[in-house]
Amino acid sequence: MKTIYKTALILQFFFLIILILDFSYSYAAERIFYEDCEASNYSEHFLERSYGTGTSSYWDEFTSEVTRSNLSPHGGSYSMTYDPFSAGNPHAVVGYGDATLGNTSHFDLRNHSGRYWYFRWYQRWESGIDWGGYHVKLIYINYQNTPDFTYFLIKEDSTTVHSTLKDYSTYSLLNNSYSTTPETDDMQWHKMELFLDAGTTGTANGGFWVKVDGQICANFSGINFNNTISNNPIGHITGWPSNLSGSGGSGSARTWLDDLEIWTLNGPNDIPGEEIIVDVPSAGGSLPSPSEDGDSPPSPSEDATVGWDAENQAGVTGWSNSTAIWCVRVPVNGSSIINSGNQVEIGFKGRSSGDYRIKEVSIAERDSSGGVGAVVDSTWTKVTFNGASITTWGTAEATVPAGGDLVSDPITFDIQSGKDYYVTYMLVSPSSYLSPSSDQSELYFSGADHSNDVDWSGFSTQSGRLHALSKIYVGSCGPVVPMSGVGLNNTP
Repeated sequence: MKTIYKTALILQFFFLIILILDFSYSYAAERIFYEDCEASNYSEHFLERSYGTGTSSYWDEFTSEVTRSNLSPHGGSYSMTYDPFSAGNPHAVVGYGDATLGNTSHFDLRNHSGRYWYFRWYQRWESGIDWGGYHVKLIYINYQNTPDFTYFLIKEDSTTVHSTLKDYSTYSLLNNSYSTTPETDDMQWHKMELFLDAGTTGTANGGFWVKVDGQICANFSGINFNNTISNNPIGHITGWPSNLSGSGGSGSARTWLDDLEIWTLNGPNDIPGEEIIVDVPSAGGSLPSPSEDGDSPPSPSEDATVGWDAENQAGVTGWSNSTAIWCVRVPVNGSSIINSGNQVEIGFKGRSSGDYRIKEVSIAERDSSGGVGAVVDSTWTKVTFNGASITTWGTAEATVPAGGDLVSDPITFDIQSGKDYYVTYMLVSPSSYLSPSSDQSELYFSGADHSNDVDWSGFSTQSGRLHALSKIYVGSCGPVVPMSGVGLNNTP
C-alpha cells in the first residue's frame, strides 16, 4: 500500500510539473513569421513561401520590381531590394492564406490570435536621397475591408516617419502622427520595430510604439482601435515593403530589407530578444571568440607600449555601435604616432553590446607620392590573431568581444613617428566607430571585400567615420630585415 501511495504522489508531482511547463510555454512570445531571403531554390521567386498574393497583377509586379541582393545582407547571404522611386506599386503581401500565387504554403495571419503584436525587421537606404514630396510605406497592415483596423508606417525623409491608424467600422482616422528618427539614409542597416496593442472591445486601451535602432520615435496609448476587437485583429500584411505615394522627389531611393519577423505576445513587456544567428564558417574556419572558453581576450605583450591611439588622432572620445558591414582602410597619421618600433600589435574596440567579427587585416606605409589610399607595395603586411597561420588569412575570422578589445599577434613591421600608414580590414559584422573630422576618417567599400587589394587610390569612398581600429601597440624585435617583394608575411 505504501508503495502504491508513493507512486501516486510521484505521478501527481510529474503531472504538476507538466502543467506548469505547459502553462509557461503556451503563453510566451511566439514568432509566427520569419523571412530571411535565403530560399534560393524557390522556383516562383527567391523569397520564401510566406510571400505572395491572390491577385495576379500584384504578384507579377512584385516579382519584377523586388529582387534579390547579395550586397552586404544583414544576415546570411541575401536580402531583398527595390527602388520605390522607379518601382510602381510592389505590395509584398504577407499572410494572405488563400493566395493562388507565390504563397504556396497558404500562411494565413487570420489563424493567429492575440491582442499584442510585434514586428521587427532590418532596413537599409542609400545615401543622399532627394525625397521632395515622396513618401514610402514601410509596412502596411490590413486593408479597409479587413478587421479590425488599418495601419501604415510611412517614411517621409531621412529622419521622419509618419504613422496613420484608421478603424474598420468607419475608416476614421485615429492617429496621424509624424516622428523624428535617427538618420537612416546612410547605407547602413537599421533595426526597425513596431509594437501594436489592439486593445479590447469598447475600451480605449490600445496603443502602439515605433523604434528605430532602439530609439523610441512614436509612442501612443489610450486608443480605441475599433468598435469591435476580434480575436485575430490582423488579417494580413498588405505590403512589407509597400508602395510609393506623393510627388516631387528625384533620382533614386534604393532600399534593402532583411530578417523580417512577426510575433504574437503575451503582454506589452513580452518583447523577444535578438536571435543569435550562427554562420557556418567558410574554408579556413572562424577563430573562436577569446571569451568562449572563459579565457580573457588577448592583451598586448608585456614590453609593448601604445604607439598610436584612434581617439587621440580623431580628437573625439566615445565609441558608438555601428550597423555597417564595410571593407575599410583607416589612415594612421605620422603626426599622431607617439612611439616608434619595429614590432606592432593592432587593437580593435568592442561594441557596448554584442561581439563582432573581422578578417583580412593588414598594415602598410602610405605612399605619399600616390593618391588617397595608395600604399608602398613592399610594406603591405598581413596581420593574424590568436596564433593563426598566415595561410588562413583570407578566410579566418577573429571575434572582438563586447565591452572589450581584441589585440592581434605581434608582427614584424617598422612604424615610425612622422610617417603615415594605413590599416585595412573587412568588417564581417557591425562593429564600433568614432566620428572624427572628415580628413581623419577612413576609406571604405560597402558590400565588396577589397582587403586583398594593395592599392586603393582613386576608387574608394571616404566615410566620415573611423570603425573598430582603436590602438597600435609597438615594441622591438631586433633589427628589421629589409623587405623585398609585395608584403612581409605574405608567403606561407
